[in-house]
Amino acid sequence: MILEGGLVGRDLKSIDFDQITDVTVNVDLFDKLFNQNTGSIFVMTAGSFRQTKNGAVPHPHEMDSIHDPYVLFKKLKEVSHSVKTDVNYPNAMRPATNPGYNTTVTNNPFEKKTS
Repeated sequence: MILEGGLVGRDLKSIDFDQITDVTVNVDLFDKLFNQNTGSIFVMTAGSFRQTKNGAVPHPHEMDSIHDPYVLFKKLKEVSHSVKTDVNYPNAMRPATNPGYNTTVTNNPFEKKTS
């Protein structure tokens, strides 16, 4: 996932889907009052903490003014889960009788290529 932002220059941030530990949605009063069907999505990773004098505090990656935030939230969770599952249980190594790890990621680098 690539996040773009910045007021003066263009800032880019890259987050690997398997590094996502938590995703939350926030639809605030402003979003509700103006009925824009927008909200904010916060993505936590293992490294998204900020050091303060009181210790480390969570500092999620934030995406503001996202149209249909619940749709994007669901897609982020699905892709994150699928990528983590493929890393831990590559399709080629899964037993045929275990449908619990049926993911939707295509072009899996762990699968054997057939000619």
